[in-house]
Amino acid sequence: LISILAVRDPLATSIPRLIAGYILDIALPYFVFSRGVRTAHDVNSVLLAFAVATMPAAAIGAVEFLKSWRLYNPSVEGWGAFLTVPYLFRDGMLRAAVTAIEPIAYGFVCMTGAGCLLALRGNAVASTWRLCGLGVLIGGLLASISRGPWLGFAVCCMVMMLARPKTSIKLFCASIIPALALIFIFEHRLDRFINLLPFVGSADPGSETYRSELFRNALIVIERNPLFGSVTFLSEPEMLRMIQGQGIIDLVNSYLQVALEFGLAGLLLFTGYFAYVAVRLFVSYRTDETNTIAYSALLGILVGMLFTISTTSSVTFIPYLYWAFSGLCVAALRVGSPARASVRRPEPASGPSPGAFGASPELRPRILGRHRT
Repeated sequence: LISILAVRDPLATSIPRLIAGYILDIALPYFVFSRGVRTAHDVNSVLLAFAVATMPAAAIGAVEFLKSWRLYNPSVEGWGAFLTVPYLFRDGMLRAAVTAIEPIAYGFVCMTGAGCLLALRGNAVASTWRLCGLGVLIGGLLASISRGPWLGFAVCCMVMMLARPKTSIKLFCASIIPALALIFIFEHRLDRFINLLPFVGSADPGSETYRSELFRNALIVIERNPLFGSVTFLSEPEMLRMIQGQGIIDLVNSYLQVALEFGLAGLLLFTGYFAYVAVRLFVSYRTDETNTIAYSALLGILVGMLFTISTTSSVTFIPYLYWAFSGLCVAALRVGSPARASVRRPEPASGPSPGAFGASPELRPRILGRHRT
């Protein structure tokens, strides 16, 4: 649909560029992850690889936060990226970004990395090293001072805990004493941290006001082109009122961004795809008997992503991550189905010869469990 709607662009030379961009940014990451990952071991390897690759950025982000110094701004500018605000502060503290350009995109990366580490199955990482890595990733997430990814990670953890209530109760009981110790040690910083929290804190109150005004004005613009949106929506009077001091209109909601540019039809396809993947993950979690893939954790990460993009536009690395991760979820569903079929359809003690159905007994469960996704 978005490739078809690309013909609305007034510049004919922009149409092939837009279509090529959609293929490279959306179709290619999805195809690589959904078809390249073929076993449960591959799923866990991808999760581990992303978590490990994110740890250096998380550690550097903590240094940026503590030193109030953006280490990679010259490199980012050398890439040709436009830094609207080279140094972005909240409540007097620098919001780390590292190479993600925007702090909220950096927080999104750390949130995804921490979720991937929690989703690992088996003995891929020793528990001690996993806790250390999780601490580094959460430190980077906090250094971004981005409340959207904070809430997204909380939603991710909540989904995981609801899937395993007994384990969650044990972890909660075990974490009471360390949590109280941290509160006692950092008591002088607790009030400042609470002040940063959404809904209860008072830091940056203009952010909530801007988001509510953007939502109201965007609905007015969507009503003018409800079906397929408009490529000139930023020129509408209601949107021009949302220009900030930096001279930009910050679309702090990816769903509004899709609806404004591609209409309700595009929004329905966008949300419908992710809803379908989420429902399939939930069904797989309820029916899986192999425990080789953490479907509940994948669902938690996906729900956390979908929640977080409601607080930010799809900038820098954010769309690449959620399209690639959705492809990984589809791959997990594909490789999990034959495993469930082999568990639920054991070979009979006596039966026809191996060649009676055109396949050996070893291959028959895999063939019976094959289905299209």
